[in-house]
Amino acid sequence: MTQTQAGRALEAEMSPALHQIASALQNVSARTSESRLTVTTTSAFATYWLMPRLVGFSNLHPQIELNLVVTDRKLDLEAEDVDVATRYSKTPPPWEKVTPLLQERVFPVASPKYQARTALARPEDLLKENLLHLSGIYRPGAR
Repeated sequence: MTQTQAGRALEAEMSPALHQIASALQNVSARTSESRLTVTTTSAFATYWLMPRLVGFSNLHPQIELNLVVTDRKLDLEAEDVDVATRYSKTPPPWEKVTPLLQERVFPVASPKYQARTALARPEDLLKENLLHLSGIYRPGAR
């Protein structure tokens, strides 16, 4: 394949402009990555804990561009260029920098108008009640 005369002329005119655009994009990207924070977390944690707090974070730190990666699969944090990851874990992960954020407490609650089928005196009584469940497809290693 050979370039036509018109193609060579177009290349001569466009090449400097394309190089200038590429250089500008690279400069902007370098500046943006300094103020970008990439956070990954599970869908449950994002929905019920993180998302309600993001407006406050953005108001306190308007210079930080937040990139939120919500997934229940385990990511290669280095390959995905993730700065911060939050995950549920029964045991500490093998990474160097780990900070426990909170300990989850799970307990039943009921409306005062709920008409219980049992006395609700023992945990086993809950097995006979109408319960609401947070549903989703969770793999054992996804937490």
